[in-house]
Amino acid sequence: MNVLIVEDNVMVAMMLTDELEHAGHNVIGPFSESTTAIEKGTEANPEFAIVDLDLADGPTGASVANHLSRKGSCFVLIASGQLAETEQDYGSARCAIGKPYDPEDILAIATGVAEGWPMSHASWPHNITWLETGEDEAGEPSRDEA
Repeated sequence: MNVLIVEDNVMVAMMLTDELEHAGHNVIGPFSESTTAIEKGTEANPEFAIVDLDLADGPTGASVANHLSRKGSCFVLIASGQLAETEQDYGSARCAIGKPYDPEDILAIATGVAEGWPMSHASWPHNITWLETGEDEAGEPSRDEA
């Protein structure tokens, strides 16, 4: 599966790249700035993206999530140390995980995306936060538009 990494912390980006490549995924990036991530993400059309909220060019991760989600086929995970902030904008991401996280959790999420698990699947890591409010008829995450 094609996985886009948008992370400005070099050590975290290297760890993600190593873990995902070792698991057989094609890693795109990592990119530390939103403009490059959006450009390369548009070209590569990833199925899964791991996006930090606060990047080298500022708090622009939500705009990356919005752009990738508009394409419709990219599952966006926000991975950030800022999840506890009450007024945080996660863009159109499907779920979020707080830092620090276990790389095994990222691999489990990648497996879930690749295999099309519904939100209710028991193998999703328990420390992710779903940013949707329900599932559609097919068991896929959906946003409550009310």
